Amino acid sequence: MSQPLFGGALSITVPDGFVDISQVRQLPDHQEVFASSTTDQSLIVEILEAVDEDNPLEYHFAQLAETNDSRESKVWRVARLSATTSVLCGEQLVAKFNERGANRVAVLLALVRVPEHSADVLVSLNAPLSISAESSSSAALSPDTDVEQLQAQFVATVQTLKINDYTLFG
Repeated sequence: MSQPLFGGALSITVPDGFVDISQVRQLPDHQEVFASSTTDQSLIVEILEAVDEDNPLEYHFAQLAETNDSRESKVWRVARLSATTSVLCGEQLVAKFNERGANRVAVLLALVRVPEHSADVLVSLNAPLSISAESSSSAALSPDTDVEQLQAQFVATVQTLKINDYTLFG
């Protein structure tokens, strides 16, 4: 089912079992966040100012790794879906809530460029690949992530993203 975002200015089909985190906690105005309690996956849609970088997806991936204090990060592949949309698939080794144990997480990013408004829409999916025994998620989760299937589902989700009202971008 299509989920309205940012007051209906955008919409996307959110995977089954994901809940709107704004119903639980306050989020920044530029983000919409959905999460699954059974898989510990999260889907985030952000409106950002366009970055003037040769490789904007790699830039966002590196920024995310830095923000999350990633101990390791690796890009697996980058692909162009259309003239304005590209996808990056990679992984990061990150601790949840500054815990000691770090989890290996698949990080999938899609960048939709909106050049006429100097804006980017960044869609990210975080999915645990392995959970540290020291993680707060270890008791509840045992990830069984098929990376190829995850990537295919992510691309299918990104392809449902629609911009319904360009005034969102100013």
